[in-house]
Formats: sequence, structure tokens, C-alpha cells
Amino acid sequence: MSDLMMFLILGGTLGVLALLSAAMWIWMLHKSHTEWRLSADNGRLASPFRNNATADTTAKANSAAELSRRAS
Repeated sequence: MSDLMMFLILGGTLGVLALLSAAMWIWMLHKSHTEWRLSADNGRLASPFRNNATADTTAKANSAAELSRRAS
């Protein structure tokens, strides 16, 4: 096999590996960013500890709402 063919085969193999590696990094970063964004949204929507609320004040607000609902 000539030196040129060896160079082309080796260069092509390394090029394919580099492209595959870059594609995997992009996919992993996109996946982790999407999961982070979804978990942040879930935490924002489900957590009573956002907007300076505590579980105690949330429970008080819920019980006050229940009392007013029962009174009417």
C-alpha cells in the first residue's frame, strides 16, 4: 500500500472519530441543558419555597382558604 493511501485512510479514520466525538459532546450538552431546564421549571412550579414562601406560610394560606371556603 502506498504512503498516500495509508495517509488518506488514517486521516479519514481520525476525521470520522473527531466528528463523532464532537457530535456526542453536542448531544450530551444539549441533553443535560434540557434536563436542567426541565428540572428548574418543575422546581419552580412545584416548590412552595419560591417567592420567599415557607411551608408554614403555605400551610396557613391553604388552611385559611379552606376555612373561607367552608364559611361560604
